[in-house]
Amino acid sequence: MLRGSCACGGGARNANVYASLHPVNRAITHGRCMGVGVAGLVLGGGIGFSQRRHGLTCDQMIETEIVTAAGELVVCNKDQNPDLFWACRGGGGGNFGVNVSFTFESFPVDVMTVFKLGWTDHLDELLPAALDLLPTTPDRLGCKLSGTPLELELLGQLVGTEAELRALLAPLYRIGAPGEEIISTLSYWDAQGILAEDENDQFTHERSRYAFKSIPAEGSRTVLDFLRKWPGTHDSAVWKMFLAGGAVASVAPAATAFVHRKALMLTAVDLDWTAEDDEATVARNEAWLGEFHVAMQPFTSDQSYQNFIDGAETNYLRAYYGTNLERLVEIKRKYDPNNLFRFHKASRPRCEHEKAERLGHLVAETFAKRRGPPIFGRMALLTSLGFSQPIQGTRVGRPWRQRLADLLACEVDYAGKTVLDAGCNVGILAYEITKLGPSFIHAIDGSRPVLNAARLILRSVETPHRLDLVNLADDERLRTVLEPSYDIVQLLAVYQHVERARGDRVARRLLARLAERCKETFIAATRPDYLPAIIEVLTSQGLRFERETSSPARSVRHLVFLRQ
Repeated sequence: MLRGSCACGGGARNANVYASLHPVNRAITHGRCMGVGVAGLVLGGGIGFSQRRHGLTCDQMIETEIVTAAGELVVCNKDQNPDLFWACRGGGGGNFGVNVSFTFESFPVDVMTVFKLGWTDHLDELLPAALDLLPTTPDRLGCKLSGTPLELELLGQLVGTEAELRALLAPLYRIGAPGEEIISTLSYWDAQGILAEDENDQFTHERSRYAFKSIPAEGSRTVLDFLRKWPGTHDSAVWKMFLAGGAVASVAPAATAFVHRKALMLTAVDLDWTAEDDEATVARNEAWLGEFHVAMQPFTSDQSYQNFIDGAETNYLRAYYGTNLERLVEIKRKYDPNNLFRFHKASRPRCEHEKAERLGHLVAETFAKRRGPPIFGRMALLTSLGFSQPIQGTRVGRPWRQRLADLLACEVDYAGKTVLDAGCNVGILAYEITKLGPSFIHAIDGSRPVLNAARLILRSVETPHRLDLVNLADDERLRTVLEPSYDIVQLLAVYQHVERARGDRVARRLLARLAERCKETFIAATRPDYLPAIIEVLTSQGLRFERETSSPARSVRHLVFLRQ
């Protein structure tokens, strides 16, 4: 160690940090699980109880060595390869290369007050009071607030005295004295023994959201309501809040790849189960978790913590990296253009791989032929390409080239945007739209053969996407599958079909439902006689009619609306 700097190998874990820094009374912002790797922690940002006073783990990293996709060992710091160094400070592990070492600037530690408080009564008053109080406390306090169906727990540390801690938390004590109270004044590393978290081999699914403002009373009620209707497993379900702000927020969101700088807190729901829980139990709990996650969006944000990897998050790149995503993609393209370092939730270079391009194009072309081979011939081609899902009966693709040309004539910028594609050639059009750089596509249609074909086509692309089978006239089902919001919504040649089959009221309800989820641009394609109704509904939903384009080959108009 030189002047407070410390180094570790790429395989170091929290246990190594504890053992190495304890004797010299220094620390970095670290986690509480001994087995967690330092690399994963720092590359995704790195939260901990010291973050409000000293910043994230990545803020204390001053250098890293990384083996790139080209097989080169490069040094990254503020002077050498600064773009890759920027990406390694919050851009996520496993995206840009193999990090083999890290150097940090540590900080001195001394005596502190550690606490663990638990309440089983007055939860309806305590939770909103705690969420109002804790963000106002000094940066010397770091904590996690946890809620279960039966208890509220506050765990953390204060660089200060026990008397100061009690004064800070007096508003909570006035509501009710905790049934469990552990408050001790200890040396920093002895205190970490109380704060450390046990590890186990449980099955788990954690979903997170950052909150950039105080969570209102309605949000607290939502938390408690969902906890109280937890379906139950052989393990547990916990809602938790990690207090942020302070030194974390003192760094600009674009200064490092970690974009969530200005958040007041990180919230998460952690669902755990065991091998004793059957599939039906797990399914009920996953449905509960998904509903809980959606219900908290109005009180939090669409941003999530990249170190809490969430397999159910659809627009994960934007959720993890926000406005820093485009720069991360460019750095990925520079250092790993062929996407050697990849996994399910990795950053990707914005380019089409040769195989994906070839497969997707062949599938799209096959289904686009007005007088193409019979269905068994199409299936034979798909089988030769490695596809096997049944697609009998689909008429996807007629006439898709003209429909694509009509859509592109709307001159909408898809780059970095989330897109809802509702009906009409969802597979082929969504495939073509992926070439325009959206961050996520959600395709919905009421035809199972169409969706089966779309799944085949979209297997060839790396753009995050989701496909759902839903009758667009079924409002209840539609509400359950839609994301909270999309940058772009396109409803192509569907309105008139719903109007003819179910009537004007149902068609208008569909249009209004999709308009509710539109943040920026709405594209509606229809025949001329339906234009007045569409304009009336969308303008009533706060969208401004911007322009109209007509197809040179079809009696179809495309209307473009912008959110006012």
